[in-house]
Amino acid sequence: MPSLVILGAGGFLAKVIIERGTNLFPVKAVVRKKKSETQNSDSITWFEADLLTAGALDGILEKEDIVVNTAYIPGDNDSDNLHLINNVIDSCIQNKVNRLIHCSTANVVGAVKSSHIDETIECKPLTKYEQVKFAVEEQVLKSGLKDLNIIVLRPTAIVGSEGKNLVKLADALMKGSPVVNYLRASLFKNRKMHLVSVHNVAAAILHLSTQESLFGRDIYFISSDDDPKNNFLSVETILRETLGLRRRKIPLLPIPSFLLSMLLKFKGRSEFNLSRTYDSQKLFATNFIPVDSLDNAVSEFGKSFLEKNKIGN
Repeated sequence: MPSLVILGAGGFLAKVIIERGTNLFPVKAVVRKKKSETQNSDSITWFEADLLTAGALDGILEKEDIVVNTAYIPGDNDSDNLHLINNVIDSCIQNKVNRLIHCSTANVVGAVKSSHIDETIECKPLTKYEQVKFAVEEQVLKSGLKDLNIIVLRPTAIVGSEGKNLVKLADALMKGSPVVNYLRASLFKNRKMHLVSVHNVAAAILHLSTQESLFGRDIYFISSDDDPKNNFLSVETILRETLGLRRRKIPLLPIPSFLLSMLLKFKGRSEFNLSRTYDSQKLFATNFIPVDSLDNAVSEFGKSFLEKNKIGN
């Protein structure tokens, strides 16, 4: 039976993929350095490998394995990240794996003007992070020309237990100035948050890993932009409740949304179009069904934030 090989297995998303993936496949979890408490089990085997070293995966990958890449070197170094992905691709081809699923980000879309974002959009990465992520994507997709079965998944902002996308907001709500929080909510209230549950992203990766009819090179977005709560004010409300904070009683200031759009554009942000929506219909057309709600994912994050910071103990 082929194994599911998770690269970057110590990361936030990878941990959830492993947890859910053991029900479907034997799992090979690959990290740069194993923690002392890490132990193999009947369903998970841990490996150490420096992905910047050519051939580091050759003793791990086997024919027909399914490889999921979540590895990324922080700091947005294009040279190192391209070197890493080329080593991964070479080992996948050399060892004749069944499929390489590369987890990218919806941010590669960059500063496009269109409000509707799907897989046909021409990306215009603006920030260094977007540019490096897009360059890595391009390398992965080019490898499909060498008979390697490629899937690129572009999630929006992933949220869940131990995630980082709401840490700044949670810190501000718990420790920041109530006046600043009020003004921020007044300015951001209707801004789309583009959050998606980590459980939905992990489930999508596992779903795509089992679809034998998918072959060649393909890209999929995964988001929860169709959820009416996926905006700043609704997410802030869920988070405040989970963190045990009182509801805000004073009505928010009626600040026009175009002012926020102008501010974001001035600061060099790609998502200055506040009506932008990421479309997941192509993924849903493969019969993928989300497994978690946005409300639950935000609450899960809030509970883990409280535990990590020992608040209320």
